[in-house]
Amino acid sequence: MGRLRRALAAGKVLLLDGGIGTELLRRGLPANRPLESSNLDDPETVLFVHRAYREAGAMALTTNTFLARRTANPNRQTDRMDWLACNREGVRLARQAAGPDRLVFASIGPPLPEVPLSEAVDDAVEQVGFLLAGDTTDRPDALLLETQSDPEFVVRLMERIARVFAGDCCPVIVSFAYRGDLGVPRLHPSGMLPDEAARIVDRHANGLLALGVNCGREMNLDAVLDVQGRYRGVSALPLLARPNAGTPLMTPQGPFWPIAPAVFADWTEHLVRGGASLVGGCCGTTPEHITAVCRHLASLGTLFQP
Repeated sequence: MGRLRRALAAGKVLLLDGGIGTELLRRGLPANRPLESSNLDDPETVLFVHRAYREAGAMALTTNTFLARRTANPNRQTDRMDWLACNREGVRLARQAAGPDRLVFASIGPPLPEVPLSEAVDDAVEQVGFLLAGDTTDRPDALLLETQSDPEFVVRLMERIARVFAGDCCPVIVSFAYRGDLGVPRLHPSGMLPDEAARIVDRHANGLLALGVNCGREMNLDAVLDVQGRYRGVSALPLLARPNAGTPLMTPQGPFWPIAPAVFADWTEHLVRGGASLVGGCCGTTPEHITAVCRHLASLGTLFQP
């Protein structure tokens, strides 16, 4: 049994980190180029963010590889070796910060709407190969397919992963992003409900370790809890919840994320009581948010610690 499966089997809550992209921007990285390229151009800032989350108490660090593949970037002619290096460095930096007692989740974002599904799957399979290119001591503990909106993409990608990598892959976690301003949480643009998405991936995505919800527009606490409840109605998989620090408000200084660390920690308690066994934050959450969550869950006796 791998370290991640042992953590889940312990019956405690596994704490993930917070936002990566928004935290890198907060640390001064430019917004006019892919943030994933900072793995090569500014590794010290990426490492600083990972270490800040480790010090905050996160037991799993997410790689800065969300859109580190050809079809997700304007310059699709970028050399294949550059994407290999970007993904490998993303894993290496997270692993360096994690040390021997923390986990690393390799982030894989959704396909862009204008990219044909077959091409998007091919490119994501290539990214998985890049993320797994290290030796056994320098690999991620899980692939995190996050901010997804198309269950068909997820199922086809997992089918290809199973064929291409066979038993030479780590566990896979899938997390969907919903819109909460449509009456009930729905995927965009399909309008699919969370229980429909969960039913599809639970039945057809063999080898799935956990099912989650992250990011999303106007996804308040009630909306995230609604998603969890709908998941639990059709799936027995462990649940992951990584909400944003609210919906950002635009100010002259840039986006402002309204949910303060203490409020976010209270949110997390409700999500755990609602069935989540993996929790963390997405856009706008910071090491201060994760520190507050860590302390709050530790005081309740629910936090997994090695």
